[in-house]
Amino acid sequence: VDAVSADELYNYEIIELPSTINGMAYFLCDYINGKIMVCLNKEESADHYVCDYGLYDYKTGDYTTIVPDVKNYSFLGSYENKYFFNNFL
Repeated sequence: VDAVSADELYNYEIIELPSTINGMAYFLCDYINGKIMVCLNKEESADHYVCDYGLYDYKTGDYTTIVPDVKNYSFLGSYENKYFFNNFL
């Protein structure tokens, strides 16, 4: 079977991300309108988890909060500027 390099099939971009955003640990959630949706870990304990969800512009380094102080919810997805969350506790 002939092999084809993935470089010939897919467009990709290597993005270097900072170790923290606004001094907080974070994880990636989605890619929306050219920006990366992240969850900033604000507070974590045995009975709750508080974070901000926002858009990180990796080209400029700017971060914009879109859903502040979310407690005990995880991000499921987005559609046309609507954001869907699930309560996990």
